[in-house]
This record gives sequence, C-alpha cells and structure tokens, in this order.
Amino acid sequence: MEKKKQQTRSRILDAAEALILESSIEEVTIAKIAERAQVADSLAYKYFKGKNDIIFSVVAERTREETALLREHLQGIIEPKSRLSKMIWHMLKYNDSHPNHVTNLLFRCRSNKDFYRSEAYRLMKEYEAILLNILEEGAREGVFRSDIDMKLMKHIIFGTIDIEALSSIVTGEIEKSCTDLDDIMALLLPMLTTKGKPAVTNRQQAILLAAEKTFARQGYADAKIAAIAEEAQVAEGTIYEYFSSKEDLLFALSDRNLNAYLERVSNIFNPQAGPSPPEKLWRLMRSFGLSFLSIRDFMTVYFMYTLFNRRYYETAIQPKQNEFARMMGQVIEEGKQEGTFRADVNPRVFWYMFLGSYTHLALRWIIIDHKEFDKYTEVRHLMTLMMTAALREPPNVEYLVRIEF
Repeated sequence: MEKKKQQTRSRILDAAEALILESSIEEVTIAKIAERAQVADSLAYKYFKGKNDIIFSVVAERTREETALLREHLQGIIEPKSRLSKMIWHMLKYNDSHPNHVTNLLFRCRSNKDFYRSEAYRLMKEYEAILLNILEEGAREGVFRSDIDMKLMKHIIFGTIDIEALSSIVTGEIEKSCTDLDDIMALLLPMLTTKGKPAVTNRQQAILLAAEKTFARQGYADAKIAAIAEEAQVAEGTIYEYFSSKEDLLFALSDRNLNAYLERVSNIFNPQAGPSPPEKLWRLMRSFGLSFLSIRDFMTVYFMYTLFNRRYYETAIQPKQNEFARMMGQVIEEGKQEGTFRADVNPRVFWYMFLGSYTHLALRWIIIDHKEFDKYTEVRHLMTLMMTAALREPPNVEYLVRIEF
C-alpha cells in the first residue's frame, strides 16, 4: 500500500514538472496536473495542499536525489581540492542531465517568495552546506586560505553554476556546462589557495600587517608585542629593530596607509583639463570612503585607536590627513569660482562635516557588527547629501550614479 502511495505521488510530481516546462506557471492547475498524472483532482489534493506545494515538492524531490548522488560521488575523496572539483563537476553534470529541474528551479521558484519558506529551500540549504563544509575543511587543513569569507566563495560558486545552466539550457550559448569545469577551477583555485595571497616582501611590512590585525582583533590596549611577533612570525626583538614602541607601530600604520591613499588621489588633480569640480569632489569622497572599507582592520585601528589619540596630533603623520582636507578645499574653491558650488560653502567646515559623519558611521560598523549594515549604500547616501550641501543647483542623481563608485 505504501509503495502504491509513493508511486502515485511520484506520478503527480512528474506530471507537474512536465506541465510547468510546457506552459507558464499561471496556466498550470491542479486539475491539469491530475489529468496528466491520470488521477482524480481529489487525490492530488490528498497529497499536496495546492499548486505551489506541488511545484516546490518537485524541486524538493530532485534536490534529495541530487544530494544523495553527490554524497555517493564524494565517498572516498579526502583531499579538499579534489572534493571541491568533484562537487562542481557533479552540479554541472546534474544540471546538464536534468534541464526540466533547472528550468523549474530558476524560473518558477527563485522569484516566488513562498519558496524560501518551503521544505525544498531547506533541502537546498543542506545541499549548499556540503560545499561550505568542503571549503571550511580546506581552510582548516591549510589547503585553502583562512583569511577569506567562505560564504562569499559559496555564493561565487553557486552563482557561476546558475549562469552556466542558463547558458546551456536556456540560451544555448554552450552545449554542455560540464565542459567548463577546468576553466571554472582555474579561476577558483587562485582565489582559494595560499599562493593567491599577496606576498609580504620584507620583515617591516610583515610586522605592520601583523600589528594591524592584532590591534583590530585584540584592541590596542590589550595587544602585546609578543602577540604581534607571533603573528608576523618574527622574534620579539626583531620588532624593536624597526619600531621603538607599540605606539610607534600604531602611528606607522597610519603613515603607511595615508601615504598610499594620498598617492592614489593625487591623480585626480593631475590633468589640466580633467574632471569638473563636482566630479572631483565626488571622487575624493568616494576614494576616502572606499579606502577604509577595503581595509577593515585599518578602519578599526584608525577610527578606534588613532583619530581620538591625543599623541597622534603631535606626530609628523597627522598633517597628511590635513593634506586631504587641503585638496578637498581646493576643489570646492574651484567649483565656487566656476559657479557650480555655492559661494557660502566653507571648505573647512565641509571637511569637518564629512570626516565627522564618516567617523560616526565607521564606529557604528566596528562596535556593533560590520555585517548588520549596508556600508556602501550608507557611504553613497552620505556623499549624495554632502554634494547636495555644496552644489548651487540640486544634484542630478542620475549624473551621480554615472560617476564611478
């Protein structure tokens, strides 16, 4: 009896999958599914609550099948790179062999909010967890890098698989997606392996990088020179060959990063017939904002332990921060002369407002949790408001969007 029930349920699911592929989801009804499966409407409702339940159950069934096959294929494969390659091959091959499932998943489920509360989605998350586990095990074993976000890598891989499936099954751009396995791995492995990490060229640089990480993770007050030496893989005494104290290390970090930043933004002012003052101002603010977002540890070190450190203002490093303020003031004065910026804009107060606003945002990101905020959107909103304050005419939002961010 139980076997007969399962066979009936499978017939209904197969009928639903075929109908969904043949017509739009709006045209598929329980009655049509029942007719295709050669069962009564009432019997279809006995197994499923409604059309969505049938559609999601089709995906759930295929996901169970795919997961079982994947686990079987991974049996006996130990090395993380081999396990990763095998899983990616399996996903590509399964999609090539099951176009109905791919079409149903990508076109019928992904845009349906109810899908993300279904059993099918829960099963997909379990499937994704297999990949994440492979990546994290590789990092623990030292085969993959431990300094990258493996959840981001998971999205990179699954996103690639999706577009491969679309290009094979829908657009016909490629015949089979599984033939791209080697090319996909050729892109992924440099991201994942330690060989892809930037080389530390000398001991001083290694010490600075170690200090930046240690100050950010442990806090400046609690960080010990011994911990920095261990992170940099040098003797504790070696640090004192380059830096006189922990404070000297702290300020050297700002010196290094501010020098690099000023070098990057200097090209904004090089061309005589370069960007307009509004575009220069936007790019200056953008460069400042992204320079900290791209180096999260330095953001913590600078805004938590340097900017509000009285001793910092007694060093020869702090005036480099003022150099940025000078450049911003120069751009604002150009815009005032040109007539694009309001004549009553005080460049000094503008800088105070921008730096203060960014500082408050940064402290919030650091103290609460980076992941809770859409930092790039917040920075862009801040920049747009600052442009609104400076421009004689209200800013053209479409124009600002066109400026590289």
